[in-house]
Amino acid sequence: MPDGGVVSLDWALLPSTVRDAKASLEERVDSSKKTVLVLPGLTGGSGEHYIRSAVERLNALGWQCVVLNSRGCQDTPLRTPHLFCIAYTDDLRYVARYLTDKYDFADEAFVGLGFSMGSNVLVKYLGEDGEQARLTAAISVGNPFNMPKCSENMEGPLFNRLTYSRVLSAGLRDLFFNRSNAHEVFRDYPGIDLEALKKVKKVSEFDELSTIKHFNYKSVDEFYQDGSCVTRLPKVSVPLLCLNAEDDPISVATSLPTKDEIEANENVILCTTKKGGHLAFYEGVYDEDDNAKIKPKLPRRKNVRRPLKVSQPTFQVSPPPALSSSSYQERNMSVAVKGVVRLRVMAGKASPSPAIGQALGPLGVNMMEFCKAFNERTSKITENIPVPVVLTAFSDRTFTFATKTPPSSWFLKKAAGITSGSATPGQQVVGTVHLRQIYEIAKVKQQDEMVDYIDLQSICKTLIGSAKSMGLDVVP
Repeated sequence: MPDGGVVSLDWALLPSTVRDAKASLEERVDSSKKTVLVLPGLTGGSGEHYIRSAVERLNALGWQCVVLNSRGCQDTPLRTPHLFCIAYTDDLRYVARYLTDKYDFADEAFVGLGFSMGSNVLVKYLGEDGEQARLTAAISVGNPFNMPKCSENMEGPLFNRLTYSRVLSAGLRDLFFNRSNAHEVFRDYPGIDLEALKKVKKVSEFDELSTIKHFNYKSVDEFYQDGSCVTRLPKVSVPLLCLNAEDDPISVATSLPTKDEIEANENVILCTTKKGGHLAFYEGVYDEDDNAKIKPKLPRRKNVRRPLKVSQPTFQVSPPPALSSSSYQERNMSVAVKGVVRLRVMAGKASPSPAIGQALGPLGVNMMEFCKAFNERTSKITENIPVPVVLTAFSDRTFTFATKTPPSSWFLKKAAGITSGSATPGQQVVGTVHLRQIYEIAKVKQQDEMVDYIDLQSICKTLIGSAKSMGLDVVP
């Protein structure tokens, strides 16, 4: 970046372009293929489930994808005291220019796809640059069009303050102090109090103590007004499809553009669904293969270009390799997946046991490397807690793994002080659990992938149902 900052570009290429293992990334990128530039949500990157899910489906439809990981996100080092924010479009502008200049993509084949914060940045960029924008079309998913209204909803009602705002602010704190070197870069930055940042429990507090200072806004209100992409819709000059759920608790329905604002620009279509939450759109119950498969019926508009014909190759994505030091770090996500295994290992106690060996050996995974990485990741978790693990092994003998929280039944048995549930639920009561305990368990379970955007109230209802099925009474 011109200011010395760094973003990372993770590529997910089509199988036909990745067969030569010796070819450079530049040689594998096919400029004649339809290409999608993907922008993740707040603190997210190419490793997020909703990003990988979208990329896999796009690859299957013949689109190669490149994910823009913002400064400090997805193992991207922070080199300047300048993070990302919902109002900042310069990095996207430079990346779009860089990619189109370098690869000279085919006409009408370079499309932007943004999620949550990324969708707001995408639409804001399109409105700011108008006909000069380097994208030929765009899709916005879960866009918080009007930031003042979204903030008012998230931080007004008590339930929202204790759930959504607290979870999002925790994600910002985690990125700032644990998942990036931001706390080191901003240590001596004028006006930023790191100790105060560690205690924030609302997104607006984080923005007040950090964002507005290094982006030079006078107030959070000014920042949110400037960051609202709804005011840029009139200048969008390429086909733009916006998809939002009416029950989205973060990109709240009251923040959506009005009918007049949409119809004022013939390039823009807004499609809403009754259900879908924030970036979920489930078609099944807790089935990771069932989210983000929306099939809306769109009205015909003379300005909307016809869909491009697509082919059907298969594809899997993998984690990026180590970072380089350039301003645009291009990384290849396209290494074939060899297999996925699910394990349950005690926190901090992974060892090259027969059980782990039988699971990982056939995949060529180095057991010692896995055990070391797992124990480091779970070192702060209380001993004797079973940690579910989903490990993905790749053809180049590398691997990634995700840890989840213990099963709900484990938490409920601990809370009730029992070792097993009732053999005859509904007839035999084996213990009690308090609503306060249900709420605490829900907060922990919400940390899991695929559950992190489900509201706490819904998780609590599910836990209450699980408790009753185990023969537990739920009491105030």
